[in-house]
Amino acid sequence: MGNYGVPAEDKDEIKEKLENKKMHLEKYYKDLLMEKHEFEEDVNYLQYEYDKFKERIKKINTGEFKKSLKKIDEENLKEVIKEAGNNMYKNKLLKRKSIYNFIIFSLERILWEKNKQIKGHTERLKRFAVQLGNAINLPQNKMDELVLLPNLHDIGKIAIPDKILMKKGKLNTEEWKIIKRHPEIGYKIAESTPQIAPIAKDILSHHEWWNGTGYPQGLRGGDIPINACITSIVDAYDVMTFGRPYREAISEEEAIEELGRCSGTQFNPMLVQKFIILLKKLN
Repeated sequence: MGNYGVPAEDKDEIKEKLENKKMHLEKYYKDLLMEKHEFEEDVNYLQYEYDKFKERIKKINTGEFKKSLKKIDEENLKEVIKEAGNNMYKNKLLKRKSIYNFIIFSLERILWEKNKQIKGHTERLKRFAVQLGNAINLPQNKMDELVLLPNLHDIGKIAIPDKILMKKGKLNTEEWKIIKRHPEIGYKIAESTPQIAPIAKDILSHHEWWNGTGYPQGLRGGDIPINACITSIVDAYDVMTFGRPYREAISEEEAIEELGRCSGTQFNPMLVQKFIILLKKLN
């Protein structure tokens, strides 16, 4: 048994899973670096060809007519190079997006394998989170990050033993200590994965409370990232209305009442108000 009461066999299983995942992520990270290198080489090559063309024009053109011809030729070449560069860049982006999507899918799949209910849970969370983000006019860059959070906010749970995650009934003190580590574990996974590093702090903060009594950092109020606040509200609502092995589901009306009761203590009060309005419109 370790500091947190995790059996040695569970630790070995967790360690093996994390090592395997680390190996896969390192491979895809190297692939991305290679893609970056290739893209930089392509840009340098285009610049080289353009400079050669300009030098050739300079040597063969003389007089006003040929100066005009040079201008036309240079402008045409610029357009051709610009179009070629754009097409090349699009192809690079498509390759990167494919690798990026595969990494995200791999992380999601690990969670789904641990708990079959998670897939439906994350799909509902994403729908609610996007609607709430739109309701408060969240900037596009934050919306892009918010879309990822429902799927990955609990990624740290891949290191939590199944017998704790799936336990029916209340968790004991030691089990709570173990499960409360998942935001920090998730943060470390995200921080070391370039594709999802921008949401690492949101993953770390999604169990913080508005009044500062949450975990793991005890952040308060506006110090909690806005996307973490959104995720914690829609996550709590879904857990209440769909239940968990350790908690029976309650009605939507009861869940809305509970959100209102926890507004200003557990949850961002402005977001709770917006979300309740949104839920009432949907119903």
